[in-house]
Amino acid sequence: MAGAQIVTDVAQFESVKLRILNAAHSTLAYLGLLLGYEHVHEVMADDTLALFVEYLLQDEVIPLLGESPNMDLDRYKCDVLDRFRNSAIPYGTAQVATDGSKKLPQRIVPSLGLAIAQNRRSAGLELVFAAWLLCMKDADLVGQFDDPAKEADTEADLLAMAGVDAHMARMLIPRYRSMARNNLRTEIAAVTAGR
Repeated sequence: MAGAQIVTDVAQFESVKLRILNAAHSTLAYLGLLLGYEHVHEVMADDTLALFVEYLLQDEVIPLLGESPNMDLDRYKCDVLDRFRNSAIPYGTAQVATDGSKKLPQRIVPSLGLAIAQNRRSAGLELVFAAWLLCMKDADLVGQFDDPAKEADTEADLLAMAGVDAHMARMLIPRYRSMARNNLRTEIAAVTAGR
């Protein structure tokens, strides 16, 4: 079966899939929506956004996954990003953005929690959550996808519905407010420049 992987540790593979493939997918969806892209492959054709997702996975996510004797994480990351560049697989940004409050607790929160606990750089992970918040607070964008958190009134309520505790929320809300005030591309470039 083409593309199938036989693994001995299903739990480890699932964790890697959620935190690399699915986290990248959500990242591209929210940033893509904010910049007017309809498809994930279009987002990947944007050099600023492609560089950001590469940075996010390589510098912030993969170091938190530890050793993986059964998987080449760098190769997996490259395969995932190549897949997202493929215009023959037309993932819609709005479709991928659907149910973020249910998806981000599995895709982003574990990496962000570990980064905080290990005192590691987490600006990219914070930016992903801020992008989700920006989409959720934009009446035009939030109308393009479904999310059970749509009814939440405040940023703190939205974050709580996405599995974010109060400590994380105190980190994420300033990032969201900075992104709401400033140019999104400038914010993204500042994160990747901090490598």
